[in-house]
Formats: sequence, structure tokens, C-alpha cells
Amino acid sequence: MLILLTTALLALSTSTSALPTSPSSPLQSKTKRCTPLLENTPWTISHLVAFQAAVQNSTSTPPSPSNTSSSTNPTPGSSYITFHFCDTNPGLELETTCTRLITPGNPSSGPPASVIDPGTYYPCDSNEVRFIYSGARLTLERSFVDNCLGAPPYNSAIVGGSAGTTLVNATSAAGNTCSQESLVVNITEEW
Repeated sequence: MLILLTTALLALSTSTSALPTSPSSPLQSKTKRCTPLLENTPWTISHLVAFQAAVQNSTSTPPSPSNTSSSTNPTPGSSYITFHFCDTNPGLELETTCTRLITPGNPSSGPPASVIDPGTYYPCDSNEVRFIYSGARLTLERSFVDNCLGAPPYNSAIVGGSAGTTLVNATSAAGNTCSQESLVVNITEEW
């Protein structure tokens, strides 16, 4: 009888057809599977405006960008770049304003600092996004946390992309304004 019971148990443990297959089976893995978030839809930039102030012998006030808060409105002699960032990728949806304001320096020290700074990233209102503006290109990086990538600190990712600008220029006594209504930035880099 003992031999018969042992043989039956052995046959049961090696037979896959005898195993329960329902999702609630205690023999099924308890690991929860998830799908990592993907940045595969390009980002949209809108209302891109770069204003470079003229030399400060003028008291003209630069045009105020429509998408900045009152605390970042330019004063005479200020230069700025501002735009609206939109990410529509599922699970990563984000809209934020990106602005870099350069307040005027000492008039005797020469022309105002340039809004063009091809070697430095500047943060947006959402610290998940930062940008470099080189005049001819806008480069963006976006960071996000996704627990499907792994446990901390391996659960974060940085993606980026850049796009050439096609700016419309307008010059006034206050300075030079360059603008572009919209821009599509393909995501081409992952870190």
C-alpha cells in the first residue's frame, strides 16, 4: 500500500497535466508582471518665444510672454526664452512651462547675456523636464520613475531629443524677438 501511494504521488508531481491551471492556483507564480512605460510619441512644444534684449541705453520694456507667471515677467533689459512642453505618452502625460529669464546686468559691463546657451540645461516648472536652447535647436530631457524598470535606484529613466527651430524674427527698440508657434521633438535618446 505504501509503495502504491508513493508511486501515485511521484506520478502526480511529474505530470504537468495534473497541475492546476487556474489563475488563482497556489502553484502559479505570485510575481506581478507590468509593462514598462514607453516614450514613443514625440513631444509637442508650443508658443516658443526667445527675446534678446537690446543694449540697455533704452528703457523699453520687453514684450511679456503669455505663458509665464507674473513673477517671471521681464523688466527693461531682461532677456528670456519660454515655451510650453506637452508629453502625451500613456502613463507619462505631462504639461509644463519652461522659462529662462536673464535679468539685466550692469549697463557698463557690455551687452546683456544671451538667451542662447548651447552648453547648459535649464529646468522647467516641472523638474522632470529640462532644456538647452542653442538658437537653431531646442534640446530636451525628461526623467521619470517607473517601478517596472526595477527597484530603486534602478526604477528611473531619462529620455531626450532635439529638434531644429524655424523661428520668425521681429526687431524693436527693446530687442529681438524670435518665435515659433509649434515644434515636434522626436525622442531619440535613452539613458
